[in-house]
Amino acid sequence: MVRLLSRIGAEAVYPDIGSPDHASAYADTYLAQHAVLPFFINLRYSALDPAPIDNDYWNMQLLLGRDASSGQFLAFDTFHGKDYPLDAERFRLMIDTPFNYRTREGFAPFLTIVVHDPEESRSELARMTMLASLAEAAADYPLESNLEAGHSYVTLLRKLYLHDDGRNLHNEIYKIIGFQRILIKQREQIGDFAEMVGYPNAQRFDELAKAWDAFSYGIAMAISRHERDSFDRLSDEWEALIRREHRQVSELEKWLKPSRG
Repeated sequence: MVRLLSRIGAEAVYPDIGSPDHASAYADTYLAQHAVLPFFINLRYSALDPAPIDNDYWNMQLLLGRDASSGQFLAFDTFHGKDYPLDAERFRLMIDTPFNYRTREGFAPFLTIVVHDPEESRSELARMTMLASLAEAAADYPLESNLEAGHSYVTLLRKLYLHDDGRNLHNEIYKIIGFQRILIKQREQIGDFAEMVGYPNAQRFDELAKAWDAFSYGIAMAISRHERDSFDRLSDEWEALIRREHRQVSELEKWLKPSRG
């Protein structure tokens, strides 16, 4: 997101609104002039898919305005792709969470985008077609850093969970798998975009997403079993999946070049 905003001459701002008591008024004022207002929530109080534990780390949804008939906020779940009515009590529970007190400024549950030159931003966005953005993402696939990140991640998991110290790891496993699901969702979106622009092998990205899903459950099994061999397999599987992903993205990039021309 930071890269995109920088490219179009904009920046992210997390305004301090004082306290949860001021959230609804701030949102109403902002939405009177803007189409959407991103806000960060504790997934325990998610309307569509509440988590069994507190989970408030960079979980963003969107406020769209007020429903004319009920007067409640209308919100959009960015993970499930659905809108829903949001009453005042649930809204407060969603946002009154430690993550939104993370800044020195105070209480910051919202994300706003400041555009410095609207005309320049519009021009840049007009050049950023879906086809161009997909081609750029494919060309910039960071193979080596992804491989390194994966090995570092598995090394950390091995360090944290190889030895059974008697802890109940259910909540930690839930958080880890939940984060993996977000990454898998992003990979599924690449396949969706590829299909939208007519790529004939788009289904391969769906198959790859299923393989990543299986990998995420392998993480859960390794943590639960505390077996060295299980963590060793995770490292090998990560590298195989990343290399498979790189091949598929490279094939997509080759297909996109004549399509763009």
